[in-house]
Amino acid sequence: MKVDLKNATITLKDGGSESLEIKVGEGNITFTEHLARKYELDKGLLDTVRDDDQAPVDVSLEFSWEWIKSAGGDPPTPVEALKKIGAASGWVSSSSDQCEPYCLDVEILNNADCDDGTENELILLPDFRYEELAYDLSAGQIAVSGKCNVTDAVVTRVPQS
Repeated sequence: MKVDLKNATITLKDGGSESLEIKVGEGNITFTEHLARKYELDKGLLDTVRDDDQAPVDVSLEFSWEWIKSAGGDPPTPVEALKKIGAASGWVSSSSDQCEPYCLDVEILNNADCDDGTENELILLPDFRYEELAYDLSAGQIAVSGKCNVTDAVVTRVPQS
């Protein structure tokens, strides 16, 4: 699916009432669902197929940024929300198991850019934990990659507001 990021919004949500809405002007969002299969042989010939171990959803976000750290009473930056630092230090994990490492739910709202009744699409990537943050200062971009502790993204249609 191709998402025009000029119409998309990313929201980072904690397990409580905190959230950070990010209007993405330029960048990219990808996620990959995995379904491993185990092919069993009978005397060297393909015989049967079974589902193998589950694997988490891989997520990659690339977007432009202005600041890495918030100032004073400013809302948290995306980096602060991901790391649970600074203005986001009071955020709580979105995981139901508070013994697991801190995570967030990532929502991507793909806004339809026409008024013909086309519904928007909401993609939920629950329990996202970042594993890598890469900063490109000359391009003013951050690349975030990590995994969600689920096997599938949750995709729903929502009416335009």
